Amino acid sequence: MVTWFSITRRDVLDLEAHIGIVLPRDYRTWLLEVGYGAGPYYGLFSPQRIAEELRYSERGTGGDVTDASKIDSTHLQRSLIAVREGGSPVGISANSLNGAVPVGEQGCGGYSHILVAGEFRGAMFGECEEVLPYQATPLTAFWPEAISREPTADQHPLSFLQWLEHWLDTSIALVS
Repeated sequence: MVTWFSITRRDVLDLEAHIGIVLPRDYRTWLLEVGYGAGPYYGLFSPQRIAEELRYSERGTGGDVTDASKIDSTHLQRSLIAVREGGSPVGISANSLNGAVPVGEQGCGGYSHILVAGEFRGAMFGECEEVLPYQATPLTAFWPEAISREPTADQHPLSFLQWLEHWLDTSIALVS
């Protein structure tokens, strides 16, 4: 059973006040018109859960939401090259996810984020924490969501609605 939970305009405004930035338009509209719940991976977080995740700094998500200076075209190109060469799409590493808001959990320590600042505002990125024995602090790996392994000149991270559409198309194909 797919479940959607509605939220109020006040819920969205409170979240935006908490993070100090207006959410990207398609994500904001989705929250207001559809709500949260069912979605890619383990579903979409409520505004209250997003605020909770941002407060949980041990995982690295306590960064400055309004600063996406660590996520730019150079990082994206590095990630795309890694994917095209058959490697891991992880191309961006930082100790905090500045400029990003978690929107859902992927499982196994992975999360989906929407960028709310910077060059790729509105784009979806995945995040996973890796703790290696020789590291004093966890390394947070960040990569564009659903980037194709097929090289194209115009590849870019997916917007929130493109990300949802990709999930729906994939889900429908699995049951067809």
